[in-house]
Amino acid sequence: MKSKGFNNNFIVVSPNMPFSVLYEEEHTTITPISCPHITGSLMFLIQGCGPTYLCLRKLNVLYLDCTFFNPYFKAFPLLSESISNIISWVTNLPSNAPINLNLAMLGYENLLSALIDTFEIDVFHVSRKVLDLYECFPRLRKLDFILAVNAMK
Repeated sequence: MKSKGFNNNFIVVSPNMPFSVLYEEEHTTITPISCPHITGSLMFLIQGCGPTYLCLRKLNVLYLDCTFFNPYFKAFPLLSESISNIISWVTNLPSNAPINLNLAMLGYENLLSALIDTFEIDVFHVSRKVLDLYECFPRLRKLDFILAVNAMK
């Protein structure tokens, strides 16, 4: 199947439907796996006949995470749709389920506001860098943030 804007080097894949690629008389099986952590994203499980060399190490299986490769999604979802999906997902979790949001520094202000409004929460654990940045946003400035110590430092 050919999609508008793609040349012959691309093929359309379906989640959880393995396909085989023949290269230099060796078959490689590639399985696209739908991953729910980002709407529309796919991960690829790539299995070959022998070891694959990458960064001077042998790999028998290589796993790639490719955002927005799932052909079901023809475009990036609207911010409102993404927030609605996240709110719905969190609502359906058990009441005692821990939730750990690994948010980038910018771009999640609307999600945080929606979580605050929906679940009436006002405490978030953030790094000093993120805390300083969020102080610039009036809606987030009035919330109670707790500085989280990064265990990697």
